[in-house]
Amino acid sequence: MALLAPLKFSSARLYLLAISFLPTIRILYTISIQYIRASKRAKTYGYVTFFYAVSYFVFVLLTVPIFGVWGIIVSEYVVILFSLLFLKNQIHEVSNFYEEERLESGFKKEILRYSIVANLANIMAHLLYLLDTFLVGQIIGKAEIIASYKVATLIPYNLNFIPMALMTFFYPYFAEKSYDKFWIRKNTGKLIKMLFFINAIIVIFIILFSDYVIYFLFGDKYSDSSMILKVLMIGYFFAGTLRIPLGNIIASLGKVKINLVNSIITGLSNIVLDIILILKYGAIGAAIATVLVFVLSSVINVYAFLKLTK
Repeated sequence: MALLAPLKFSSARLYLLAISFLPTIRILYTISIQYIRASKRAKTYGYVTFFYAVSYFVFVLLTVPIFGVWGIIVSEYVVILFSLLFLKNQIHEVSNFYEEERLESGFKKEILRYSIVANLANIMAHLLYLLDTFLVGQIIGKAEIIASYKVATLIPYNLNFIPMALMTFFYPYFAEKSYDKFWIRKNTGKLIKMLFFINAIIVIFIILFSDYVIYFLFGDKYSDSSMILKVLMIGYFFAGTLRIPLGNIIASLGKVKINLVNSIITGLSNIVLDIILILKYGAIGAAIATVLVFVLSSVINVYAFLKLTK
């Protein structure tokens, strides 16, 4: 695909070739980290995911101002390989990792169906940020604008580790109590309130000091990312407070098809809004489209959650 796909920028082909091994390595990382999670080793899971998010953020800060896009690519490989080395030692501590256990045919099919739907929903959800950057490049066609937009997405995208880390810890408890609707609603309310205050503080701070944040982290070269960052932080507030936690809770109740439908609706909406708003407002239009899509996704999740737990 990297060799044959028609690309607007010839330099992008080299970047695609460079990241072509990432999907395979990321699959190994995902399998390993999910095994740790399934083994109920919450502390180890938390340490690894926290290390991954923080070290990736630090590597990007150190390399992007010097090497540009290559800094992001190198950061991806370095952080994920270090994480895999650590996970290898952790997995070998569990004696039954390589033991074969036979599962009933019906249970296998149920796991397979759940996995396919859940992964499709996750893929659609993760494509939102990537789709924006891609369409900015295709419609506007200026490398410096694409770079500025990509830089603006780094902070809100990596802040997703906050709700994800919390849901990693709480997910098994919600799954175990999936039959108790009162418990689910009560504790979901507590979780949402906590995330509301945490995210509100972070978002307000970054919006107020976005110019300084961009300058401190990326330098003068990306000063035009400041306004895009402000808009995307509003989107993060909705994603980090409602979209991500409620999506995980809905999945813990076994209703992953709702997440898939949500992802399809918001994915198609994102494409339409991106095209309209980028043509009218440029890169900032892509950021506005992302915010609107995150709001839509949050509304769908709230509605579905209330229906499931009434």
